[in-house]
Amino acid sequence: MVMPHGQRYKIVFASNSLTGPQHRDNFDSFGKFPLEHTRLDTPKGQLFIIADAKHGNPGGRDPGKMAVRIIQEQYFAYPSTDIAFCLQRAFDVANRQIYQYAKANGLLRKIGATCTAVVIADRMAYIAHVGDCRVYRVSLPKIEQLTQDHVRVIETMPRENGHPRAGGGRAYRPVLTRALGVQLGVKVDILSRIPLHRDEYLVLCTDGMKNISPSEIQHIVLSSSPERAARRLTQLALERGSTDNVTTQIVKIYQGYSQGYREGADRQKQGAPASEINTYALKGELSQSSSTWPVYFLLMIFVTLFGLLLSQKILHDFPALLHHPTARPEIQPETIAESLSPEQREAQLLARAQEYLQQKQYKNALRIFRTILRNNGGHHPQAQAGILAVAEAFKADGARAARRGEWRLAAKFYKKAISLNPADPELQPLLAEARRKAAQKQRNRVDMLQPTAYQSGTLSLRGWQAEQRLTLSQSIRTPGLQPEHWALPGLILNEDYRIRSDGLLFYETLPIKKAFYRRALGNIEVEVEGTVLLGQEFGNYGIIFGHALDEEPYRNFYLFSVDGSHYALQEVSPRHVKYLVSGRLHQNRKQSSGPIVLKVKVLDKLVLLYANGQLLKMLTLERPLHSGIGLYADPKMRVEFSRLRIHPVNPR
Repeated sequence: MVMPHGQRYKIVFASNSLTGPQHRDNFDSFGKFPLEHTRLDTPKGQLFIIADAKHGNPGGRDPGKMAVRIIQEQYFAYPSTDIAFCLQRAFDVANRQIYQYAKANGLLRKIGATCTAVVIADRMAYIAHVGDCRVYRVSLPKIEQLTQDHVRVIETMPRENGHPRAGGGRAYRPVLTRALGVQLGVKVDILSRIPLHRDEYLVLCTDGMKNISPSEIQHIVLSSSPERAARRLTQLALERGSTDNVTTQIVKIYQGYSQGYREGADRQKQGAPASEINTYALKGELSQSSSTWPVYFLLMIFVTLFGLLLSQKILHDFPALLHHPTARPEIQPETIAESLSPEQREAQLLARAQEYLQQKQYKNALRIFRTILRNNGGHHPQAQAGILAVAEAFKADGARAARRGEWRLAAKFYKKAISLNPADPELQPLLAEARRKAAQKQRNRVDMLQPTAYQSGTLSLRGWQAEQRLTLSQSIRTPGLQPEHWALPGLILNEDYRIRSDGLLFYETLPIKKAFYRRALGNIEVEVEGTVLLGQEFGNYGIIFGHALDEEPYRNFYLFSVDGSHYALQEVSPRHVKYLVSGRLHQNRKQSSGPIVLKVKVLDKLVLLYANGQLLKMLTLERPLHSGIGLYADPKMRVEFSRLRIHPVNPR
C-alpha cells in the first residue's frame, strides 16, 4: 500500500566510526545509497550497509569495503522490484567474489567480513544479515534487536606445554559461525516487510558496541539528534573498554508535515486561535533585560553601516543601469557574498538553478540542486522539486525526439529522466518502447542495405552474402556434455547444476549460473536449445561468447540472452554491463511457451544472432573477439540446455 503524498514517511540519518585502541587501521565499512536523495517512494528504497572485516588484509583489498561496494552495486543493478530477493542475490554475489579473491591470493579462510544491510521502502524495512553486526529498532516504549548474532560460545581452558593446566579455571569466548567470503555457500538471514512507524529509529552497529546495554542505546538515541547519538555511542563503547573498531548508523523515521503546516496557516488566516507557547526564564535574567540601551546602540550602528554599504553599491551600479535599464546582474554560485546568511545564500543558489533550468542548462541546474540537497542532509523540498523538474524536461525532450522518429535519442533522454525520477510509472514503458522502435529501425535499415564490403585480412563479406560465404569445417557436435571440457566457477555439482547425457541442467538456486567451454575454437557457430522448466517470468538465459580462455574466472565476455519475449546482447565486465542491442522475439504463441533454439555466429568482428532459425541481428563490434564460449542462466531459474552444437567456421 502506498501512502498519500502528504503522509509519506521521511528519514534523517547519521553515521560515525572510530578506530579501536588495539587497531592501527579501521576495517569497519558503511554506506547509504543512493547518494543523491533520501526518498522512500522509489522501487528500491534507501539502502544502509554496515560491514566489519575480520582479519584485515594489509596492502590488499579490504573485504568489508568489497562487501559494501558489491552489495550496493548488485542490489540496484538487478532489474527486479522484489527487495528481499535483490538483497539475498547481492549478498550471494558479494560472498562469491570475496571468496574468489581470497582463493586467488592465498587468503582463503584468512579474511572475511560480517555484513548487515537494511532497505527502507515506504513504511517497510527489509534486512539481510550475516555475522555479528546488529540492527536495533528503537521507539519510546521499547528497544528490540531485530537480528541474531551468528556466533557460538565455546569453553576454553588455560594450557601449559600443550596440556590443560590443572586448577587454571575455565573461560568462554564467542566464535563467529558465518561471514562473507569464507566459503562458497553462506546462509543469509532475510527479514521482510518489517512495519515501521513514525518516530522510530533503526540503529545499525558493529560488534564493537556490544558493551553498551540496549536500555542505554535507547536512552541515548531518544535523547539526542541522530548525529549526536551516533557520536556518543561510539565514544561510549571505547570508554567502556571496547578493543575493536566501533561503527554505528542511526536512521530516524518521521512523517512530513508540510501539508499540515499549510492547513495550520490557513486556519490562522481565517481567524482561528493559534496554539499557546509557554516560555520560562530565571528572575535574574528578567531583571537584567531592562538594561537594553547597549543593544539598541549597537543595532543603530549596524543599520547605519549597512545603509552606507548599500548606497555605495547602488551608486556603483547606477551608470550601468542608466545605459542598460533592463540588465540585471547574474548570480554566480561561486561569487555569492560570504556576508549573507545561510538562508540568503541558499535562496540565491535556488534562483540561479532556476535560471539554468529555464536556459536548458540542465547539468548546471542539477549540480546546484544536488549541492543544496547534500547541505540539508538529503531533504529540501525546493531542491527535490527542481530535480523532478529536470526529469520532466528530459521526459519532454524524449517525447519530442520520439515524434521526430529519433528513437535512440528518445531512449537516451528517457534513461536520464529515470535516473532522476525512478518513481514515474510512465518512464519505463516509454524507454522500452523507444528501445524497441530503435531496434526495429536498425533492423529495417539492415534489410534495405545494398551490398557493402567488410574487410578483415583476406575475408570479404558483402551484405547478406555473408551467409553463403561461411562454410563449416569439421563440426564438434555434442549431444551430451563432457564435464572435463567445462568450467563452472563458484557452482556446486548436484546443488547448482547437473550434467546429463543429453545436456546441462541449471537448478533454481541463488548463484548466477555460468558454464565456460575450456577449448579455444577461433571463428565459431554455436547453437543450443534452451528450455525454462521453472523460475522467473522475466529471467534471462543464453549463450556466452567472446572471452579469452586465459582470463579465469572469465569476467569479460559477451552475453546473448532471451527472456521469453525479448532478446539482448550485452558486453559484461566486472565494472559494468553495457547493452549493445535488444529487441522483441518474433514468435507465435506456441513458440513463446516452449524451448528456444539460440544460435551465435562469430567471425572476427562480425556477430550474427539467431532465435528459432530467424536472424535477429547482424552487427560489427569494435575489436576482434576471443574464442571462448559458454552458457548462462539467471538465479532462481531451472533451465535445461540440450542439443548443443559447436561448429568452427572458416571463410571461403
